[in-house]
Amino acid sequence: MKIKMKIPALISLMLLSLLACKKESRLDDAVADVYVKSILIDGQPAYGLAHYLLGYSAMSSVTLTNPDATTEQLSSYDNSNTLFYSEPSLTGGSYSLTVPSAGTYTYKVRFNDGTEKTYTDQVSGTFLLPPTITSIAKTEDNARVKLTWAPLTGAEYYRLFISKNGVTIYSSELFQPINENSIDPPISLIPSFASGTYTFELAAFKYQSLSEGKIQSSSSASADINL
Repeated sequence: MKIKMKIPALISLMLLSLLACKKESRLDDAVADVYVKSILIDGQPAYGLAHYLLGYSAMSSVTLTNPDATTEQLSSYDNSNTLFYSEPSLTGGSYSLTVPSAGTYTYKVRFNDGTEKTYTDQVSGTFLLPPTITSIAKTEDNARVKLTWAPLTGAEYYRLFISKNGVTIYSSELFQPINENSIDPPISLIPSFASGTYTFELAAFKYQSLSEGKIQSSSSASADINL
């Protein structure tokens, strides 16, 4: 078994799916979220900050002010301009072996109609360690893949992503393990299945507010399997 630790930029999809059910009109309003993400780098837990600003109407810009008064512009996720974000990056050197300090982050939002509003969110200093995947294997009937991991302190929910050649082809709903820390999705869930190497990525979450999709901390680990 080959186990790798990485985390793709998929939390934006999580936020969009959690808040898609909110149909009430909130013109020129938004939800700000900053939280700690953790992965393993060379066997050591590393930490970064993720920022998301989800608008209920289109925005033209989002300016982030950090606790040390430095500023940066968040990037738009797509042409709808309803989601702006900043993700930690391995190549950008934004992961650190030190947990980010607690502090308040301020987001100045300019909506497309010219309205400007300011939002804040806090980093509490709490974090989740990356999950430790203990096994991944096909079940005896060759119909499912069972992924098992060690108990993870603080994790409230999990989500499974399956990818091939770097492209995500399946994502589960949020779930909580019932009897053990494992999940065994049927191989038939994989669209247009063909033999090859697949990456099963387990993301763990602790929420600040599940109803608003506001995450307090997240972590991720992945394992490859030949099917």
